Amino acid sequence: MQLKQLRLILGGDKELKALKEWNFYLFTKWRKMLNKQSSIARHLAVAERLVRGNLTVNMPPLPSNPYLLEVVEFLESIDGAISADAVPRGADRFIIESLYSAWQLLRLRLMIAEAAFGIVGNGVLLEPQPGDGVLASMAWERGVKYLGYAPDISLAAKIAPGAKLVKAFSACELRDEVDVVLLLEKAQWFLDPYGEIRCLAKNLKQGGYVLVAEPDISAAPAYAISLIYLGAAVLITKEHIHRYLEAAGLVPMERWEVVPPYALSLWRKPVERRLSPSEKWMS
Repeated sequence: MQLKQLRLILGGDKELKALKEWNFYLFTKWRKMLNKQSSIARHLAVAERLVRGNLTVNMPPLPSNPYLLEVVEFLESIDGAISADAVPRGADRFIIESLYSAWQLLRLRLMIAEAAFGIVGNGVLLEPQPGDGVLASMAWERGVKYLGYAPDISLAAKIAPGAKLVKAFSACELRDEVDVVLLLEKAQWFLDPYGEIRCLAKNLKQGGYVLVAEPDISAAPAYAISLIYLGAAVLITKEHIHRYLEAAGLVPMERWEVVPPYALSLWRKPVERRLSPSEKWMS
């Protein structure tokens, strides 16, 4: 699946506009509702500068596309938890953990993972921070060679017992060469985004690919804030991710495609040209 095909699968601009408007609607609601003591207040203030005044107080129409409708339903569930947080008793921790699990099962995420499986072929796919192991299980069931790493892999190992999972705080600790790196909503969870991307690039074989699908703050601010609410570390724009990927020595194969809630792109690690003996002598 090419990145541009995703827009067609999701129903085109009208459907994506509906999801975008829902993001602005809920983001505006949260911005007004939460006080400065809220755990996500600082991130809301940062995101507000990036949405460039695209705020709305009127409830928009729902998208009819099932993938996008499921994303809106997820955002509404996050809205319920955030609304509970605004009162003294607060949201139950079990609710937040359930939302974290529901987020990993969104069919739109799984569709993008399937695209990565198609790119990797018989090679090895690397996923940072596999969470509950949903994508690891998918890869294992489809016979895709998979490598995942995180400080805690206990739950993922139970969900995907046949997948290779390594206990590591960073890709800098890995010594494996891989063919594809999947950055599907990962950058927000990195404490050091550039450092982690640099180490991921080092583990990538020459000619290997990085498939990037990260929340686009300017088009989907509520979605990006939702990940912060679930435990992500930072808000990060596609412009920053672009710079980090370039600085890590990767080159873009396709222009960024904004398909709310994501900004998507495909990158490649260049193949170094080997000099002939005569060229080495001349150099």
